[in-house]
Amino acid sequence: MKVLIISTLYPNPSNLTFGVFVHEQVKQLIKLGIDVRVICPISITPPLKLLKLKKGILREWKNWILNIWNIPKEYMLEGVNIYYPRWILLTKVFFPQFEAPAFFYSKMRLVHRIWQDWNWDIVHAHFLTPNGIVAEQIAKKYGNPLVISCLGDDLFHYAKRKTIYDSAKSALLFSRAIICKSAQLREAVIEFGVEAEQVYEIYNGCDLVEFKTSNRNNNKLNEILFIGHFIERKCLEYLIEAFRNLKNKQIKLRLIGDGELFPQIKKTVYDYALRDRVIFEGTVPHALLPDYINSAKLLCLPSRSEGTPNVIMEALACGTPVVASGVGGVSGIVPSFCGILVPPKDAGALQNALEVALKRNWDYQAIRKYAEQNLSSAGQCKKIIKMYQRISLQ
Repeated sequence: MKVLIISTLYPNPSNLTFGVFVHEQVKQLIKLGIDVRVICPISITPPLKLLKLKKGILREWKNWILNIWNIPKEYMLEGVNIYYPRWILLTKVFFPQFEAPAFFYSKMRLVHRIWQDWNWDIVHAHFLTPNGIVAEQIAKKYGNPLVISCLGDDLFHYAKRKTIYDSAKSALLFSRAIICKSAQLREAVIEFGVEAEQVYEIYNGCDLVEFKTSNRNNNKLNEILFIGHFIERKCLEYLIEAFRNLKNKQIKLRLIGDGELFPQIKKTVYDYALRDRVIFEGTVPHALLPDYINSAKLLCLPSRSEGTPNVIMEALACGTPVVASGVGGVSGIVPSFCGILVPPKDAGALQNALEVALKRNWDYQAIRKYAEQNLSSAGQCKKIIKMYQRISLQ
């Protein structure tokens, strides 16, 4: 079976961690016998931050241009054939209705070339907007069934805008199957009028071979770990506030990631006189994450919104307990013996949860066993393949 994946979020030579969760799922599908190719359009429209006059702007322009230049039109990454067509993106903030058409027309020549060389059986879009809207047109043109993975903000925010609501609904109703990472997302899709039996709750899953328990010693672990983008939705400022007020001043906080809020977060850490206890690790290759996770007392994810975060599944696969906001699909994958959930944007509740979690004697092996039974990427991909087979026979 041949599956064409459409995703604007996918690793590339300039950023090998960008959308790595989609890449991990694709690799697992290939291991299980599915022939996959990926189209990942690269926007050549400068981000809004580059239009602001500020110190260091020339360096930022240079880095952005070099990053685009270093991405080839076609690339093989860990056995996955990926195409990176360029497209001009009008900002979705002001012109969301033009995003999908620009996306579609910019890559039709490439799509037709792939079709002539490799007749795919199914089109699978990751994210509803704009990918699912574009994938609907491709599936119609070539007579394929369409699958859309709805992963969070694409459904809750962008798809409900008046300018693109009709297009998003059309794509959902045309799809033979829709994959959601949580029960909350599944209900949101059904509200668009999609038949319930066409909506599947399937996680991305975690590679249990790569992420596993290793050398965990409760008495030696003294770090809280955060992994993610430094963006508003992740609510890092609440984690910093909660960490600042912890009674145990020997505990350290390690932050893995980067993003637009990095200067602000770093300033807050310095203002709170926490620079000796907070470690800014920067972006880390995905293959090195298991070592960091196994070295942490617990993982903390204080986001105000999430789907079903891969980083939480990866932590549980390593036997590492989790303190997180109980949003999106998080509550569905973190039972009480694996972690503590708190309301979002509540530094006091987060601090209390961290205090409790740091003192608790967690059963690391029980956490790992839970991940083995419920969060295997191979198991989740087998569900996807069964779904592929079902819709291809319809």
